[in-house]
Amino acid sequence: MWNWLTNPEKPYTWEFIARVLIKGIGLFLVFNVVFAVLSPMDVFSRLTLYNIVFAGRERLPYGGNDFTQSHAITMNNIPAMIASHQIARPKMNDEFRVVILGNSGVWGFWLPSNQTLGPQLNHMNYQLTDGRRIIAYNLAYPYPYLVRDLIFIDEIMQYQPDMIIWFVSATSFLGALDTPLITSNLDELRHLMDNYGLMIDIDKIPPLPTDFYSQTIIGKRAELSELLRNQLSGILWNGLAIDHNIPNVIPTTPNDLPDDDKWYSFTPSQTVVEDILSFNFVDVGYKLVGDIPLILITQPMFIATGANSDIRYNTDLPRWLFDDYRALFSKLATQNSWLYCDLWDALPNEFYTDTPFHMNADGVHELSLIMGKMITDYIELGYLGQECE
Repeated sequence: MWNWLTNPEKPYTWEFIARVLIKGIGLFLVFNVVFAVLSPMDVFSRLTLYNIVFAGRERLPYGGNDFTQSHAITMNNIPAMIASHQIARPKMNDEFRVVILGNSGVWGFWLPSNQTLGPQLNHMNYQLTDGRRIIAYNLAYPYPYLVRDLIFIDEIMQYQPDMIIWFVSATSFLGALDTPLITSNLDELRHLMDNYGLMIDIDKIPPLPTDFYSQTIIGKRAELSELLRNQLSGILWNGLAIDHNIPNVIPTTPNDLPDDDKWYSFTPSQTVVEDILSFNFVDVGYKLVGDIPLILITQPMFIATGANSDIRYNTDLPRWLFDDYRALFSKLATQNSWLYCDLWDALPNEFYTDTPFHMNADGVHELSLIMGKMITDYIELGYLGQECE
């Protein structure tokens, strides 16, 4: 079969080898130039085998520090992340599509993907009176970045959500930008700033390279490798249904707290909460979703009862900060007619694991019951239910 290669009619010469190498290098350079001119990365990002050859993911891929154990890739390419998710599959005619956003607690840290909020809610088989099935999609992601969530919302609107539920916490409204998932998407940030009134300062973010070399295959090799590895990891995901490395022993969040009322560098005597938290993110969110319901939820959290619990609610939040945040959020929600539900104390402490916001499977189950009732009450009756009163 390979005689033409191993036993050619004319012996190979150094001149022949040189011609082959020159042609190969020439073709490679041509491909790089064409790639740079066409700029096909956005198209490549949306090409996927998920939901076609193998199952879409139940939550967005996040590999943490060890891809070999999680079978998921931590990515900065948001279109590719979402294209690998179940939400990218065609919407069914009888489907009421609910998107869930939030931080690592909602994403499901230390939980298998099928025990997270979206799948647990779906297993309850909620149905509206018009016959549509409530199908929830978990598009939460580790760390509380509302700017990132706005980019997610902008991307997922093409997948026809009927409702978006956005879990937030006080930390979310600090508006931090210090993550590659945000800094790698400067064009999307500028789009939100120019078209939806997003108010953030991106001057300190290093600009992405725009020179010709950076747009070639060589210049994009890291991003292309990321896309390929994301597709390959889908094979393991499809076979094992594992996307998160869960240790045998999970620590618990402390009930005894330090004698410290600081929140980052902020102190109660020198801080006005309204000056440090930006609710402009919510305005932008409502502009992005248009006429579909956007429900904002202050995320349930662990509430310490031990030492210094009169100063702090938990390791993350001092009482002065969180009380002022809740009061401000409630006032702004009323003024702006936002759909808002404060579930900060909805779950008992036994349902939390290593941080004040990470829930175990039983806690997610209880939250799923609340969410299912909330969704049906709002669609059928026009209010968010007793838990939100």
